[in-house]
Amino acid sequence: MCSRISALFHIPPDVLPSYREDVLQQNHVPLLVLSVLAFTLAALDALRAAPGIAAPDAALAAAAAAYPVLRPVTRKRTAAVRRAVQYGAVVCFLAASVWRCACLLPFAPGEITGSYATALLSVSVLILMPGRQAAAIFGLSYGLFLLLCAGSLPSGSLLNLTFTTVVALAAAAVRSRHAAAMTAQRLEIQQTNLHLQRLLQKDPLTGLLHKSAFEACAVDLLEQWPERTAVALLIVDLDDFKRINDQLGHPCGDHVLRGTAHALRAAFPGAAGIGRIGGDEFAVLLSGTSPTALESGWRHLRASLRRMVWRETPLQVSCSLGSCRAAAAVSYGRLYREADWALYDAKRAGKGRHRARSLR
Repeated sequence: MCSRISALFHIPPDVLPSYREDVLQQNHVPLLVLSVLAFTLAALDALRAAPGIAAPDAALAAAAAAYPVLRPVTRKRTAAVRRAVQYGAVVCFLAASVWRCACLLPFAPGEITGSYATALLSVSVLILMPGRQAAAIFGLSYGLFLLLCAGSLPSGSLLNLTFTTVVALAAAAVRSRHAAAMTAQRLEIQQTNLHLQRLLQKDPLTGLLHKSAFEACAVDLLEQWPERTAVALLIVDLDDFKRINDQLGHPCGDHVLRGTAHALRAAFPGAAGIGRIGGDEFAVLLSGTSPTALESGWRHLRASLRRMVWRETPLQVSCSLGSCRAAAAVSYGRLYREADWALYDAKRAGKGRHRARSLR
């Protein structure tokens, strides 16, 4: 039983940041409604000229005005500041309500239990806050109420108010728990959608980006690329891949494609993007890579492909590489055209060759 009650006040750490942001958004309109209610109560007291409560009504009106005034000022501040403004407005509203009850006590003792209960339940129903904050705020207001009013109230009224406080706290905790569960569910759906989106961007055979996804990735990265940072595009084409498929079958061809993807990841571990852009054609986008490092990756790739085996039979796979390195900002279209021409030069020179171009 205790563990279940404790669970009402617990929000999982991985959900807490998003939950807090949701609370900030959801509490805006309810706090404005609470401000209107507080203004209305103060105005009604002024109309009926209720004795002894001018000061607490002024405090209540000030508390009601605090949030509408402070929210635009703190809109661009940190989330912690905006939360402090929201919960501070709630604390001021409840404190002013308790003060009003204390001032009403000598003149209308029958009204104060209903007035305080209304204030508590209004906050509980309208304002969303974590269970622990709700316990602190309700506990503080209830303690203040006992300090100022308990000596003049019958035990039955105190019991009713205690029960009302517990109900208000339970309602706030249940709302908070439900909101946290909804946030967790939304985050899970977002993660699932993100995972599905990533799967849709990948070639199912190799796990690399497919052509359109690689091109979109490259365009986005090049648009955000820091100036004076070298960038290189590599286009890799397997030599005699059709012969492998024809002589050893498509399962062997698939094995070679998967092995090539693995070799590319190993040869260029810091790549900004790797994709399969054709049947046996791959592309790699590199950042800040020197010609020496590029050549080292090329040698690593060739060696890995040569070691590839299919059912204990060495395949001696080879590939041709065309690369283009740019020392300044450049469009993907231009970079691709130059790398493609370099690949054409490598193919004309024979198998297993690398030809490089550069843009200044």
